[in-house]
Amino acid sequence: MTNLLLVAGLAAFAFVVGRATKRFLSEVIVFIAIGILIGPEGLRLVDEAALAALDPLLAVSLGAIVFLIGERLELPALRQVRHTLTPIAVLDSALTFLLCLGVMIAVGLSFQSAYLLAAIALSTSPTTLLAVIAERRAKGSLSDHLQAATALNNVTSAVLYGLGLPLVLAVEGSSGAGEGLVAFAQLVLASAVIGTLGAMVLRRGWASMGGAGEQLLFVLVVLLVAVATSRAVQAPVVLSTLVMGALTANDPRDLRPLFGMLRILEAPIYLVFFVIAGAGVHLEELASIGGFGVAFVLARGAGKLAGGWAGAHLTRSGRRAGWGAHMGLGLLPFAGMAIGLAAFTFEKAAEVGVDQLGGEVSAIVLGAVVVFELLGPFAVTRALDRTGESGRAAVEQEARAAAEDRLAPHRVRHILFPISSPEMARAKAGPVADLAVSAGATLTGLHAVPPGSHDPDVVDPALSVVRQLAAARGLSFEPIVREASSVVDAIVETAREAAVDLIVMGESAPRLLDRGGRRLVHEVAERADVPVIVIPTVSRGPVRPARRDQVPVPSASVEDAPGDGHGATTGPSGRSSGERRL
Repeated sequence: MTNLLLVAGLAAFAFVVGRATKRFLSEVIVFIAIGILIGPEGLRLVDEAALAALDPLLAVSLGAIVFLIGERLELPALRQVRHTLTPIAVLDSALTFLLCLGVMIAVGLSFQSAYLLAAIALSTSPTTLLAVIAERRAKGSLSDHLQAATALNNVTSAVLYGLGLPLVLAVEGSSGAGEGLVAFAQLVLASAVIGTLGAMVLRRGWASMGGAGEQLLFVLVVLLVAVATSRAVQAPVVLSTLVMGALTANDPRDLRPLFGMLRILEAPIYLVFFVIAGAGVHLEELASIGGFGVAFVLARGAGKLAGGWAGAHLTRSGRRAGWGAHMGLGLLPFAGMAIGLAAFTFEKAAEVGVDQLGGEVSAIVLGAVVVFELLGPFAVTRALDRTGESGRAAVEQEARAAAEDRLAPHRVRHILFPISSPEMARAKAGPVADLAVSAGATLTGLHAVPPGSHDPDVVDPALSVVRQLAAARGLSFEPIVREASSVVDAIVETAREAAVDLIVMGESAPRLLDRGGRRLVHEVAERADVPVIVIPTVSRGPVRPARRDQVPVPSASVEDAPGDGHGATTGPSGRSSGERRL
């Protein structure tokens, strides 16, 4: 309870300070700085025991962030940027790995240690990257490529490390072969299995969830189980949740709302994560890394900067985009998976009796993490600001909101379809239903009958035709039978009660040229104060040419469009006989 109260107080303090300094500093930097200030390296408000107790919370936060970045591995989206993303991912991984491997061997490390360091160096911290993108409200080509490249190089890092660690342990320790195979199973196979099972549960259970609250709870429970299982079998949380996010994003159904549910919690997740992570920073590690650490930091930084720049400039589209020089800056953050792999190396090396290798690798990696986690937020912020992507999401969101406000009066959400007979329904219901489906609207069918002639126990055949057609299209349909002496009165009253946005009527082509037919349509449009579309039915017989003054001219609320295929004449009262039936 004390630890939770402490986290709550620190989170409130970090939120206030972050908001106050947002104009001058990235909130991520502020959160890390506050964590360092109150941690064992500062005021010691949080000691090592408290950090150990809060470690599961840190793991869940990391899993949620990495799960979100898995959405960037959606295959259709990757195919759209494959011409620029492929050279970036390949050259970033290749140059970073080769530079780190060569430099670390050159400064005197063994090939085994150098290989493990080079494999770990490929990873980029998704937490820092996504937090800065969210804080800067960045959107654009650079942001999309950074997120996809980060997901890919973390997978590449885990695979190279998982393949190399068994060989390193086999060479260094007498019992290393068996331990190496177990390590590979934990790192790669277990992570893949946990991520796959988690994605299957999400994909099958999401559709059966009720409201938004139940859906969010379901996602959090599945994510918590995946993180807990990964930690129990010592599989990297980063890799298992990344696999789960990628498989979920590639489901044939549209599961983007699932990711949207989790994004509601992005801001508190980032705050808690970086405050706790800052408290866990050990500044003395900077002094202990020595020449090996400096060489590793320089080699990784050069590999990321050169790989990002070369990959972005290798293709014409990348050169034309103009952000190639800043790609490497966004790939500099270093934590998350790196810390997990360093700790894993230390533990497995100790099990086979090569403590020196484990201590060497973990000390260099943890020292480099301190450097890159302090510089990473500055680097990502600079890349986004220099390319003009900072704030673009906010601008686009405001533009979308303004466009929606302008379109709101014209959006069709509910369509009223008056029906006179089963024949008319079969002739006209198809186009009307297609219109409702394309507009995402609900459809109400109206059949007007004379007073006292409707039997509520008898299913109206005209409405039954439309109901079957709507069900086949997955369309929401409401049938209404209304007793009325006037068809116009029935249409107008139903339109007002149902608050429809559009009325679609059917009328024969000759009748549209008749004064009574035109008056019927105009009267409905004027009294209902709703746009009316008339779908004309062309008569099979010859149509007598109309005089010029008989050609109907649509008003602002009447558009040329349907018919029921029946002629109509004007009676003595001035109403057309068509008003007695639709």
